[in-house]
Amino acid sequence: MRRALPAFALCLFACVSEPEERALRNLELGRASTPAWAFRDEQGLLHVREAADSTLTLRASSADFSFTLTRTEPTLSTVSVRVWNLLPGLTLSAAPGVLTADGSPTPGAPEPALTLGARFDVTFPPGVDVVEVRSVPPAAGDFTFLALGDIQEAIGGFGAVADKLNEEAGADFLLLLGDLTNRTSTRELDDIEAAFARLRLPVYATPGNHDCYTSDGYQRRFGRTNYSFLHRGARFTSLDSGSGTLAPTTWDAVPLWLDAGRAQPHVVFTHIPVTEVNGLRGGQWASRREARHAASLFSEAGVDLLLFGHVHSYDAYQVAGIPAYIAGGGGASPEAFDGVGRHFLRVTVRGGVPEVELVRVDE
Repeated sequence: MRRALPAFALCLFACVSEPEERALRNLELGRASTPAWAFRDEQGLLHVREAADSTLTLRASSADFSFTLTRTEPTLSTVSVRVWNLLPGLTLSAAPGVLTADGSPTPGAPEPALTLGARFDVTFPPGVDVVEVRSVPPAAGDFTFLALGDIQEAIGGFGAVADKLNEEAGADFLLLLGDLTNRTSTRELDDIEAAFARLRLPVYATPGNHDCYTSDGYQRRFGRTNYSFLHRGARFTSLDSGSGTLAPTTWDAVPLWLDAGRAQPHVVFTHIPVTEVNGLRGGQWASRREARHAASLFSEAGVDLLLFGHVHSYDAYQVAGIPAYIAGGGGASPEAFDGVGRHFLRVTVRGGVPEVELVRVDE
């Protein structure tokens, strides 16, 4: 039986940074330069963590990405590119002489200091100043991924959740549905990254309202807040609803991503539910009009699955006829409308159709 909560028990929108500020910052996350080279990833599925004259450290938000390096110092021959959060077994490819002599794909050299990391030595062949590097993404077909949201103040207890997630040996990645932290402090960000280091699968995230207390802390660690990527023939789109609304710049991109996903299974994931059925104060987008508009667009574009966090409980319902799930079971103070407790979702995309199962952590 569902039980009501006092209105004060659900955290209201608490972002300090504005959604448009975050959306505009996204555009810079796929770019970096030094006196010796310039890096570009126009899709923003890689973001720069560290940059120096001959080294570059990136974090991936997808297994399907590409980037270019442009040499601006003629004497530069090689840039050591370290990439983390990689799908295990992923290889990168480039023209002959860039990564390998014959152009064959390579998994790089293991980088134990990075979670799911590898090092790739990118070389500029004679007379070549611009090189492109691409991942070799996994083939299209059936696959499984996991999803959960709302860790917040429970970072210290995430180990038990990580252990349960690691039992899902067939999963390709984990979607984090926001509120990775409670206040976006440097200490919390350090702790959550250390907790994620226990996982055997990459983490792709969307921000929650609690991830916006600092202006850029979340983005410096986890990259773009709004992005879209392909995985085994399915499209995934993260929308930053951490402020209870989408930024104007985000709305400019939404139709493009929805159009791109029409011919594919399409999963849209965001922190705050577009709408929810419990009637909680602050439990859904701040504007009903904006929520109706989003739901209409999702339905018209044939979105197959909507995934939300924010409400620290589990729910399964529909939004504009689209299967929708709230999976706020990462450990944050429970609302427990259904007595589920800590949990995550196991989603299998089989024959192009997402099939969702609830997995309880504390059983």
